[in-house]
Amino acid sequence: MHNYNSNLSKKILHWYDDNKRTLPWRTIRSKKKLEFCTLVSEYMLQQTQVKTVIPYFNTFIKRFKNIETFSRAKKTTVLKYWEGLGFYSRAKNLHESAKIIQKYYGGHVPKNFEELKSFPGIGDYTASMIMAIVNNKPYIALDGNVKRLFKRFFLLPELENKKNLNLIKNKKKYFIHKKRHGDLAQALIEIGALVCKPKKPHCIKCPINNYCLSRGTELVIKKTKKIKKVNYIALCYYRNNRLLVTTKNPGGFLKDMITVPMIKKNNFYKKRWKKNFKLLPSIIKHNISNLNLNIRIAISDKNIYLPEHFWIYKNNFKNYPIPVLTKKIFQAININ
Repeated sequence: MHNYNSNLSKKILHWYDDNKRTLPWRTIRSKKKLEFCTLVSEYMLQQTQVKTVIPYFNTFIKRFKNIETFSRAKKTTVLKYWEGLGFYSRAKNLHESAKIIQKYYGGHVPKNFEELKSFPGIGDYTASMIMAIVNNKPYIALDGNVKRLFKRFFLLPELENKKNLNLIKNKKKYFIHKKRHGDLAQALIEIGALVCKPKKPHCIKCPINNYCLSRGTELVIKKTKKIKKVNYIALCYYRNNRLLVTTKNPGGFLKDMITVPMIKKNNFYKKRWKKNFKLLPSIIKHNISNLNLNIRIAISDKNIYLPEHFWIYKNNFKNYPIPVLTKKIFQAININ
């Protein structure tokens, strides 16, 4: 494999130049703009597909021009422009990172890998992408696409334990280019996403198929994700065109976002005050990360006070960052 280093990177980059997807964050030429756009795109792409991210990215970049203006924005404004994209901790982490960069680095992304990793929401993968794209340093980011590509290319064990992950990391040295580090890091992801797919990889289209140890085999890389099913009751206190809401959901998800108070289904039926609610028959199904939520709606017209909750008028909903789950609840009780 040692003799393949130069050939591999050349073949990969040649394929990338001819086949890469046209993505808005790849069209940036200004170094300062590239820093901000790379930060935004990499945070958005954490756990979210490219096609979903593109419209959010375009709107975000249009509203927040650079790191400086973004760092000065209010958190509620940031969350509003992230509305619907999910995993809202990413927006908060991105905002905090921008503040750090503006305050301590003069508005420029640091050039040190470990410094980047100290920022909220930045791990090995995101730091590697930033180092490669923004700073043009020889880093390769190991996302699911690249790990799959490496496992097949080197015929590595499928299980992702610590030992096997170290094997994958040790293979990165075979994919280093002398100059185009950012392009190479993105090219490997592109091959994994477009060619070396989990099922039915397009081996004939792969630029490095002649060197792949798994070529011609039916090697399927399995994804394993533990999903937890949880049943909740959404407590909708709705009175005089006002709804009781909170940004401190006791369920632990959608923190800082507008939701109605929720309680686990089993706990709801143990409460004496459940008679104050009318249960709707329909069930809202919603997925958040590794949670599958089944939510029933309970409506009450009681005028109550709950700590860390507040009433908002129906006409003011548009002024708040409303996540998809809350919008589903709004639709269920016909208050849109």
